[in-house]
Amino acid sequence: MARTRKKKALYEVVHRTQLKSSRGEKVEHLHPQDEHKHPDTPIKEPDEQMTKWPTAPRMVAVNPGRIELSIPYELAVAIILGIVLAVVMIFWVARRYHATPKAIAVAADSLTETGSEIFGLSDAAAEAPTAPADQSIGVIQPPKTNRIVIQAWHVRSQLEPVKQYYADCSIETEIRQLNEVYYLVTKEKYDNPERSGTDGSKAKQDIIKLGAAYKAPQGYGTFGPKPFHDAYGMRFDD
Repeated sequence: MARTRKKKALYEVVHRTQLKSSRGEKVEHLHPQDEHKHPDTPIKEPDEQMTKWPTAPRMVAVNPGRIELSIPYELAVAIILGIVLAVVMIFWVARRYHATPKAIAVAADSLTETGSEIFGLSDAAAEAPTAPADQSIGVIQPPKTNRIVIQAWHVRSQLEPVKQYYADCSIETEIRQLNEVYYLVTKEKYDNPERSGTDGSKAKQDIIKLGAAYKAPQGYGTFGPKPFHDAYGMRFDD
């Protein structure tokens, strides 16, 4: 009997709902769901201005009291190689054109300081303890490669008196053979004698001055009215 009433009550509810709907009255759903309460309300799209994308780190970052650099690994290697190449070129040019040791040291120090500033090493180098400078260690001098040729002759024995003459004047010489010619040259090497102001130029002038007073022994060549006035420099790598 109870089951019959329940069916009847459900039928009456459905019948009343249909009557109200036919009369134009608003009918509400028995079980409204939250997501369908406002079907006409547009869905809110995410604001593009509020979206934050991660940014790449800056190469230069200014912080209180310091400046930090962030550079790619490849660029760092390229800068280091460039500095090393520049230092090598400085020493090569200095050796080729006889630059002063002070100029070489200043240029090398300038490149080293530039590399230190690029990689942020200047502060660390300033804080690191420095060892006392060894005064006995000087700047490396480029090697001297020029000997002064006093006389060239095709007979070796003719050069022996000249060799003894300059030895008596405190200038050590030796006789060397190149192809079929014998050369009387200084044992000591100098800077380029053809450049004014070098030690080679001074030694050459001394040799020419002493040569003007040379007197050949009897039976030996006199080498002209102005002996050895045409002395010149020649490069020897030995």
